[in-house]
Amino acid sequence: MIGLKNHPSIRIFAALALAWAAAVAPVAAQYRTLETAKPGTVPTGMNYQGRLEKDGFPVTGDKVMRFKLFDVAADGTALWDSGDTTVTVTQGIFAEVLAIPTSALNGTAQRYLEVTVDGITLLPRDPIRTVPYAAIAETVEGDIEISTAGLSFQVGAIAALVISSITSNIGIGSTNSPAQFSVTPQSDDSLIVQISSQDASAVMVVDNRGFMGLGTNSPGELMDARSSGNALLRLHADSDNNSGNQDAGVVFVNNTNTQTGQIIYDESADIVTMGYGAANQHLNIDNTGRVGIGTIAPGTTFDVNGSAQFGSGGAKSTFTATGALQLNTSAGLSVGTTFFVGNGRVG
Repeated sequence: MIGLKNHPSIRIFAALALAWAAAVAPVAAQYRTLETAKPGTVPTGMNYQGRLEKDGFPVTGDKVMRFKLFDVAADGTALWDSGDTTVTVTQGIFAEVLAIPTSALNGTAQRYLEVTVDGITLLPRDPIRTVPYAAIAETVEGDIEISTAGLSFQVGAIAALVISSITSNIGIGSTNSPAQFSVTPQSDDSLIVQISSQDASAVMVVDNRGFMGLGTNSPGELMDARSSGNALLRLHADSDNNSGNQDAGVVFVNNTNTQTGQIIYDESADIVTMGYGAANQHLNIDNTGRVGIGTIAPGTTFDVNGSAQFGSGGAKSTFTATGALQLNTSAGLSVGTTFFVGNGRVG
């Protein structure tokens, strides 16, 4: 104001400055919605209210005002500028919603509002004070961080929840989520995920070893399913019932990533098959319950395509691939109660 002592509007300016400093500063940082806010959301925009006087009398009429936001009390570069705007003043009272962007409020530096009325800048600038919305946010300062990097909830030194604005990845327990959603345990024996029923009993858990428990919160194997009733694993292939053939089953792979076996329902042949290797069908059960070894189309209840042995130790006899029966010399064959074969002779 020193430089404005000889300004022809000094009396108007002084009255304006004092009136604004006294009446406006306490409410300078109130917020109200620019549009209808959704329930539970914080409204946007800053509602600036004041009383304007000239020569000690309240002003009525339209005034050209301009609002600027700074992070210093004097000089500096404006963080935001409203440009000239016409404000209606009634009996000295006016209110204007300032659409200050959140980017101009980032950081911890004090913000100051500079007001110009009909080309006259009112000094000093008004510091923007804490209001209820900001007071609520201040109670969690240091625990919740919102920045250009994303949203972070911090508990002590642990990143409880981080949402990255760069990758859109969500991480729990880690500041750098390697996937769209990841959970990092904070101790060696902790559960990573637990889904419980209404009575709080575990429905599904995953621990830090990657073990999954179904019906238990302490899985003992890679997958551990427990039930007080039946414990069944359901594999449903071709659930859309299209014209193609899809198989359901379990395959086994060794430490070199080579498939070593499988138990599969083959939809095209309508059989359940077991085999060693990637594609072998060594034991097969068809839809009538017939069992085939070496054949996927057993013709009898038990059908072996190849030779077969029975017995134990040195007393094994053989069915050859041609259907012949070769009895071991130590073996015997009885048919009914009247016919006996021993030592290779009929007697």
